[in-house]
Amino acid sequence: MIENGEDWLDEWSISIRPRRTPETVRRYVVHVRAFFTWMSERYPEVREAEGVSKSHVRSWLAYLADEGKTTKSGRAPMSPGTVRLRGICLILFYRYVYTECELPTDRNPTLDIELPYIDPEKTPVKPISDDSLAALLKSMSGRSFLDLRDTAIVRLFIDTGMRRIELCRLDLDHVDHRAKEVRVHGKGDKFRVLPFSDNTSLALRRYLRVRETHGLAKVSRVFFLSYAARTEHGRLSPNSMNEMLEKRARNAGIVHIHPHAIRHSWALDLEEAGLSGPQLEVLGGWSSRSVMVRRYTNHNRDKRAVDNARKLARGDRF
Repeated sequence: MIENGEDWLDEWSISIRPRRTPETVRRYVVHVRAFFTWMSERYPEVREAEGVSKSHVRSWLAYLADEGKTTKSGRAPMSPGTVRLRGICLILFYRYVYTECELPTDRNPTLDIELPYIDPEKTPVKPISDDSLAALLKSMSGRSFLDLRDTAIVRLFIDTGMRRIELCRLDLDHVDHRAKEVRVHGKGDKFRVLPFSDNTSLALRRYLRVRETHGLAKVSRVFFLSYAARTEHGRLSPNSMNEMLEKRARNAGIVHIHPHAIRHSWALDLEEAGLSGPQLEVLGGWSSRSVMVRRYTNHNRDKRAVDNARKLARGDRF
């Protein structure tokens, strides 16, 4: 058992809190804690975080790649992207521990550890079809609080491509209904403004009217309220949003849809509409032309190349 693991995790989480969202900090801590749990089961003789070796870390990464995912039928391989994220969390954690303890860098168990490489050229993201999105919206065409709220959420996702945590963070004063713009609190504590369409504007207004019937409507500034209001201000959680989309997708008879899949489709649509890489970075909240931008927009790359060449039809000029 790693006896000092929780103390280090608590201190490390405090150190990264100013630069990351609460949800990101929580997930980072969960990932490192999972490593400690695995260590306690496999190597109970290791009693301190500083006693972990490179071979332990490599074994853990191999375990994740082979059977790190829990499914209904048992254990299954974890995706390379998820393994990479877990490894990055552990690297950040041990970098902090070894800096604070002034330990020799070459003893850091995560030093020079190889992580899975995600090639955006080979791992394009498949977008959601317009028919699937239409079916999803049709499944929530009623007039109840949940129907109107969920319609507003999905339409805002479709129009803006914002991250789920960004949508959960929205407050009433973040939405300008006359300008049809929403002010988004993104990664790195940065804000950006995103436009939305007339249909989304109507959906938001309809939701706000039914929102007035919610028990927290008069005391909470949260835009999207949880029906159960489990938190003090009733803010809808990212996990609840995922559960909502899963349920709605099942009711619509379509494949599983999650917020990031809608974000992928949004990025692809904007690129096909002629937006440049830098413009996508601004709207998507990316700091630079990242791997994620390339992954989101590579799905139809080959088809677009053929279509553009066909439109050019150079031989017809002679």
